[in-house]
Amino acid sequence: MTQEAPVSVENQYFDAAQFELAGRLILGDLPVTLLPGSWWSYIPSQNLILYPQTLLTEWNVWRMVGAVCHEAAEARFTGTGGSAEVAKWLRRASRHGLSAPSAQLLVNTVNDMRVNRLHLRRYPGSEVFFKALYSDEPELHAKDDLRLPPGLDLDRHRPPHHAYVDALTLKWIESNWPELNLNKEPAPPGAVSQAVKRTWKHIVDAADSDDIDDMLTTLEKKVLPAYAELVHQWDPDDPYHGESKEPGQEPDDDSPGQPEDEAPQDVESLPGAGPAWGVSVGGSNTPPKQMKTLSKVTAESVRMRMRAGARPGLVRRGAPTEAERRSIEPVSASVVEQLRRSTEERIDYTKFDYLEAVENLKDKITETIEGDGRRPGLAELMDRRRHGATEAMRRPRKQRCGDQGEIDMEHPEKLATDPSAAFLRGVRIPREDRQRDFAGSILLDVSGSMVQKGYPTRKFDRLVETAILFIEIHERLAIPFEVTAFSSEVTSLIEFPKSPSRAKFRSMRDYHPNDHSAIFRKLYELDHKDTDDSAALNASIENCSRQKGLRSIFVITDGISSDPAELRRALIDLDRKNRNSSEQQRMKVLAFGVGVVESEFQQAYQPKLSGKRLGSCSGVVVEDLKMLPVYVREAVDQRIRYA
Repeated sequence: MTQEAPVSVENQYFDAAQFELAGRLILGDLPVTLLPGSWWSYIPSQNLILYPQTLLTEWNVWRMVGAVCHEAAEARFTGTGGSAEVAKWLRRASRHGLSAPSAQLLVNTVNDMRVNRLHLRRYPGSEVFFKALYSDEPELHAKDDLRLPPGLDLDRHRPPHHAYVDALTLKWIESNWPELNLNKEPAPPGAVSQAVKRTWKHIVDAADSDDIDDMLTTLEKKVLPAYAELVHQWDPDDPYHGESKEPGQEPDDDSPGQPEDEAPQDVESLPGAGPAWGVSVGGSNTPPKQMKTLSKVTAESVRMRMRAGARPGLVRRGAPTEAERRSIEPVSASVVEQLRRSTEERIDYTKFDYLEAVENLKDKITETIEGDGRRPGLAELMDRRRHGATEAMRRPRKQRCGDQGEIDMEHPEKLATDPSAAFLRGVRIPREDRQRDFAGSILLDVSGSMVQKGYPTRKFDRLVETAILFIEIHERLAIPFEVTAFSSEVTSLIEFPKSPSRAKFRSMRDYHPNDHSAIFRKLYELDHKDTDDSAALNASIENCSRQKGLRSIFVITDGISSDPAELRRALIDLDRKNRNSSEQQRMKVLAFGVGVVESEFQQAYQPKLSGKRLGSCSGVVVEDLKMLPVYVREAVDQRIRYA
């Protein structure tokens, strides 16, 4: 039996489903959505990364993965904050007589080097994909800052600053991977070569800056003057610089330059400039006006897919035909393994050790239970409320002070009808150590996008940390609680105790955490499908209704409900029940969204009834995933501390 030859990398291509999987893996915890567009582009204001779907059958898997790595680097190391700084820089560049699009070319080129370096430093295994991406010097940036005459031969008559940024990219590729040997083009004109030679050291310094502000400062002081000279060498009225024009290449009278009515009035209207766009990865080959329309369409498509219960991700259209599929060799396992190796180490949840995780989170737990020096811990508060600050083992109640001698202003008519009852005879004042009962429930989203089973995911890591903090706080305070997981089905992991312990709080010295390793292993092994949080919420409300005291339901999710109408109905019903309950017995839902559209998430968890927001629920979008455990821990603390 002869051994088959290994699959050639050059002949491996993604289909839409495979590319969606690769994109999710690479983007990880980044709150962005991958959608088809006209060309590679990162739009921070809408948390979108666009990719040209036509390349699925043109670029092999290594180049496609390299491009997504590049986009992820832009989102992670530039983001909305960096795009705002670039917008300010573009305005300052106008002092050198540069238009915003021309200055943007320089920023995009150098920022590519910067974010690529940072990505490679964080994920060194991704080098093989970057090397594949730059093996053919890809045109990631649209050079559309000039209105060029039709029929102009750009190979012979390239604008000097276009040749300059291309030369910078080529020199950067050669310095990183000299074995690629990409120097196939003739040397750029003398002025361009001199500019590259004079500024290359400063370009390297700018690309080596971890902070984008430092990069922009270096470009402004050391590179921008030389770059502006090249831009001004291009005469839009005579792109041939006095050379004889080829027959049929006579420029149109109306084509040179940019018409006044189409000139951008504000740099924030440009792709890659300002909060509305941010630094675009390669910009786009689509004009700004068309690009804005495209962005609205893609954002609307996300909303339509969410309302239909679909997962945010790729819109699968324009897939290869059946004949093309037969001619495309499957993606080999080595690509997937390389993707796994190129990311951070993942936790093996099939062998999860709960006690070890508790030990790693000991400082955060201790800060909440024992206090942080600025305020007392919850243990002291609960101990005082349960057993009394002045009389040990006495269940403290409200105190009544003596007669006030003041008229009861809520019932002034009693002065005439019943003078003996017209004066206040004492007011019940809540004692600091008054009794309070509590109950807590946490709902954990384990849908496919949250868990990404088999691949490293920061979302699930933070979800587990949040659940551990929730469990440990409630167990150490002897507060009844439950833990529920949900996707398309609802799974109870820890149920409310039938007879919750009212024993005196155990000190940290005497406390030994219970081992819940099996619960978190089960959490990872569950079926990970859609986001049906309405069913989980209904079940949790029913369970909490059997508990006494101030009841809180914490929802952690990364998607919009697959049944928004039922979710709204559940929240409205809960609000009505709260109106008929005392303040000490009310129930509230606090939802935390990870990687979701803020407006849609708030609409789901802060619905309005008769024009007013419901008081029984609130929704918070967690933009920084690392802060999820902190936000939930603080929410639990405040519900107990200020009750």
